[in-house]
Amino acid sequence: MRSRLRSYLFLSAHLDVFEEVAKFPRRSAMWFKLLKTRFNAKNPESLSANIFCYTLGSPQTAQEPLNNIVRIAYQTDGAVLGGVQTLATSSYDEALGLPSVDAGRIALRTQQILAFETGSAGRPDPLGGSLLRREAHHEFEEASWAYMTRIRS
Repeated sequence: MRSRLRSYLFLSAHLDVFEEVAKFPRRSAMWFKLLKTRFNAKNPESLSANIFCYTLGSPQTAQEPLNNIVRIAYQTDGAVLGGVQTLATSSYDEALGLPSVDAGRIALRTQQILAFETGSAGRPDPLGGSLLRREAHHEFEEASWAYMTRIRS
């Protein structure tokens, strides 16, 4: 039995929802282009990449940790609207230490509400045709290729 090849890009979600909506699909397209042009990959399974996303703890504050719930929800929504396949959310009290049981439950509920109640996860590429997204795609990809070129130099 042949095993299935799966590639994952591990990316983080920040607070700018529109940037996240543009970032995630561009990363998949850039993965395809990089493997096709630089490595001459031909296997369709290796040319596609699933995106694993996690919300960042860096925007969280210790002073008012319950406000972090909203921050995490926006990060999560940006990732979902951007089309990630796998998502892990932070807990609101991670700025204070290890997550509490209640914070872990709220992180799970945040994902469940977005998945089953908001409609964000039920539509493929819901913002795909927007002018804002097209412009952000171009800017994001251009900046990413420039940064990768700088790293290789």
